[in-house]
Amino acid sequence: MRILNILVFFLLINSTSLALETKRILDHDEWTKKVVTLDWKNLDEEQEYRTDIEGVNASIKINKEDFYLINKEDMNQYSYWTWGTPTGGWDLLLRSKGYMLFIETNDDGYVNIEDWNNVDTDRWIKILNENAQEELEKNKGKDIDLATKFTWVKKPKLDRKKNMVFYAYEVLWNDGVTSLESRTLILAKNGYSTLVFTSTDEETPYSQLANKFSNKAETFKFNEGSTYSEYKTGDKIAAVGIGALLATTLGVKALSPGLLATLGKLLAKFWFILLLPFIFIGKLIDSLKTKRKRR
Repeated sequence: MRILNILVFFLLINSTSLALETKRILDHDEWTKKVVTLDWKNLDEEQEYRTDIEGVNASIKINKEDFYLINKEDMNQYSYWTWGTPTGGWDLLLRSKGYMLFIETNDDGYVNIEDWNNVDTDRWIKILNENAQEELEKNKGKDIDLATKFTWVKKPKLDRKKNMVFYAYEVLWNDGVTSLESRTLILAKNGYSTLVFTSTDEETPYSQLANKFSNKAETFKFNEGSTYSEYKTGDKIAAVGIGALLATTLGVKALSPGLLATLGKLLAKFWFILLLPFIFIGKLIDSLKTKRKRR
């Protein structure tokens, strides 16, 4: 009987792993047909409310036009179908009219903001553009999508009352397409959450979209017990302050070797954003709703 139970256990494990399709889908119709089977929240209801984010002790406001995935298995499957790789640990994936939002949380400790005065955003954007040119030269002749130029839309700004940093920049790609990308770091007692917004909406001015993203980010709140102001002496402290952390999450690689060793894993986070302008943005919301109604 014991052997039978063990066999059943391993069969269950194998069936779970086989359920995850690890291939990227490039055909738009096939991709939409697959994606609509995931457990999208608020797609049919179109309600306005707040949703808790599992395991983070935080919540965010959901608008009527928002629909989202919060189940980690579904987000992982979405990532495989869309980019051919796993998520790396998202807490929420939200799609709305004209943009996407990804949320991921880090619990490496309380982030000190005393080094904010050392932030040099002009140097950062210069480094990003230098890195972009290096990548273009390195991949010359290859048929891949590459960023060619970064321009600030909203320079990084620390809001000391809300304990958050927001910034946005325009990306020019090697085929002439532009996209808007922004990040918000929201600080907590034991770490921070990163909210990544991206859009290829060419009808709305990017400055206006950036304001929309900032307003959305402000609806993300840590609950009592996890807020930044509740830090006390003896709590875990992060290895770096807000300035170095922000540079790293932005992708600025001109940091000391020691710092890179500490934060190297962050350099790879949200790499998928670079591919987003070319992944079926179009009329995804309408397509999903149409196919959902036919089910």
